[in-house]
Amino acid sequence: MAPLYIAYVGAGDGLAAEARAAQESARRLEVPLTVNYLEGDHFNTLAPAVELFLEEIQALD
Repeated sequence: MAPLYIAYVGAGDGLAAEARAAQESARRLEVPLTVNYLEGDHFNTLAPAVELFLEEIQALD
């Protein structure tokens, strides 16, 4: 199985712009990067990000 790269970023986080740039770089380099934008900022997106991550990895089975 090829590696999957997944990021979780709060839409209100200062890193959202960097995440968009990373997506564009990954596209150009053909690297499988998925960025999930969640409502909120860096501090209040941890729990929703973990829930989404668990759902995603369970779906891989």
